[in-house]
Amino acid sequence: MATVNGDSKNAFPWNSVLYPVGTGLASGYALHKMDRAYFDMTDRYGVFSGALPQKLVQTAMEMPTPALKARVLVASPVLEEGVFRGLLRNNQIIANESQHGKETLVDKTERVAVNSALFSSIHFDPTTSLKSNARIAAPLFVAGVVFNGLMEATGSLLAPIAGHSFVNYLSMSHLRK
Repeated sequence: MATVNGDSKNAFPWNSVLYPVGTGLASGYALHKMDRAYFDMTDRYGVFSGALPQKLVQTAMEMPTPALKARVLVASPVLEEGVFRGLLRNNQIIANESQHGKETLVDKTERVAVNSALFSSIHFDPTTSLKSNARIAAPLFVAGVVFNGLMEATGSLLAPIAGHSFVNYLSMSHLRK
């Protein structure tokens, strides 16, 4: 880290953007690779045989309109990360600190688990089968854990937003093949 006049803060303000965005993009790529491995394995062993893709996924495969792309690549990541890694996370931290004086490791673990489970559950589609929803639950939970970790590591919502957007982009690109 560069310094100015012995100050240990970043000398270049763009680092406050590049670091979280770069970290988010790298994590989004890793999540996409994990998703592909998970779905390949579950398909190979027939774990969720007969499970159809959710409606949004079907639409993305058949007819990715500019509005759908904007929703999946920009609106959803910004809104979801703002809610889950912004509002809910901050409220959970405040509640934990008011209860214990500071947030303990158990508090953090519980917060990340609950936050990730809620994140996973909002992606459930009531118009598709339980099997289809169950198929995506684990990867979405893991994504929630990773996005929470990005927020913890960088202190910036830019990291989980970038990661979320990039994993959605890679997934849409994969579906179109």
